Amino acid sequence: MNGKSSVADWADRFRTLVSVGSTINSSLELEPTLTAILDAVTEAMDSEGASILLVEDGGKLLRVAAATGAKAEEARCIELPMGEGIAGWVASRGESLLVGDVSNDSRHQVEVGEQVGMAARSIVAVPIANQGHVVGTLEALNPKSKPMYEKQDQEFLEALATQVAIAIRNATTYTELDRENRQLKREIGIEREVVGEHPAIRKALGLVERVAPFDVSVLITGESGTGKELFARAIHNHSPRADGPFVDVNCTAIPDTLLESELFGHVKGAFTGAVANRKGKFELAHGGTLFLDEIGDMSAEAQSKLLRALEERSFVPVGAEKPVTVDLRVLAATNRDLEAEARASNFREDLYYRLNEFQIHLPPLRERQEDVRALAIHFLALFSRQFEMDPLRWSPEALDALTRCPWSGNVRELRNAVKSAIILADGDTVAYEALPRSVREARATATATDAAPVHADESGELLSMADLEKQHLERVLDEVKWNKSQAARVLGISRPTVDAKLKAYKIKQP
Repeated sequence: MNGKSSVADWADRFRTLVSVGSTINSSLELEPTLTAILDAVTEAMDSEGASILLVEDGGKLLRVAAATGAKAEEARCIELPMGEGIAGWVASRGESLLVGDVSNDSRHQVEVGEQVGMAARSIVAVPIANQGHVVGTLEALNPKSKPMYEKQDQEFLEALATQVAIAIRNATTYTELDRENRQLKREIGIEREVVGEHPAIRKALGLVERVAPFDVSVLITGESGTGKELFARAIHNHSPRADGPFVDVNCTAIPDTLLESELFGHVKGAFTGAVANRKGKFELAHGGTLFLDEIGDMSAEAQSKLLRALEERSFVPVGAEKPVTVDLRVLAATNRDLEAEARASNFREDLYYRLNEFQIHLPPLRERQEDVRALAIHFLALFSRQFEMDPLRWSPEALDALTRCPWSGNVRELRNAVKSAIILADGDTVAYEALPRSVREARATATATDAAPVHADESGELLSMADLEKQHLERVLDEVKWNKSQAARVLGISRPTVDAKLKAYKIKQP
């Protein structure tokens, strides 16, 4: 190489170093950054390929983390015991190696070239050191414009290895911080959202922590509005699948005619209106968690198709021919007694047992009335922040009314009531008058009961919480002129739940 071409060559390589530095500063994702560096290596050194191997398994193994060239895909499958092969020799000794004629070097493993499908003529490999410790090897393979690599090629690669070490350190630091951040969110997330000290709630939280690491199906039971989806998300967030998607399906909200397409997807032209391919919830949940809310409302035909998909972990999209295989965890929730439904043949018994590998039950709010005060204060602070308002507080009368309401719609109804009261609040105090009428009337009933006992019947028995809930439901229905859908929205529960409560309490429209 003459002097003029040597100067031009080093100028190009200097620009490559600057470009690599910019790449490192603009990305914290390791694999794309390493691939971009290798692209620069192969171009600047006019090589057939290049690769970066990183130390793994406690220093026992070298594995290709990124590769470029015609055989990049094959190279990514390579792993070497530490000390073996040219790359392993470099990593184990922390020394650079320039091999002009690979065929005569005993350190080269011929089977690696055979596995990749590319014969090696000349290799230059340098160690990647991070804070004094070798973390990998950077190597280039087969120069195109000359028979073998030269000393300046090794020096250039050594300069690049320093950049690679910085990229690895940045990405590792980012990954660790991101992991710690996610773990912190997992640890405090459910505690921040699930408010209450009632033993049943604390038990449910404990069960979340116990079952989350195990890849089993979980059935969460409880009335509408008790927070079943919140607990499902907590299980997902505490599980090994936390980095994957959490996909929820409201089985009540999807018409039965569309449920198969919604779950399993469809191909273009499968039916009228299918103008493009569409992934279903199962495929979208691949690698994560699929949450089937109100599973008890699913039709018998849909139950059969769901069971098959759960057992085989594969399905055929509507209109397709080939099955799609997925890896996911299934969580389900219901406000029904599925065991009784299965005994009565209203729900597939085999599907019930498939979903119920582990069960968590959430109590209704009326059974943990002592938690209402803490929940009301929590929601007031939460929604004040969301609405970008100054901090608010409850008036004593308003807080007393909230604690006396039976909350037919459970925590969801309480959330709705707090939101409504904030909107009507004047100043920094939420007064009794800002509460929904149904809540104020529930307090009036409870106050009257305290002052002069009200009897449920002629036997002299005092009103129970169930009796108060019945009265509360009747008040809400009267307030909305017996529009059941509107009553469901006020109570924060589903329309089927309203119908179920009417049937259970034998309430009929006057």
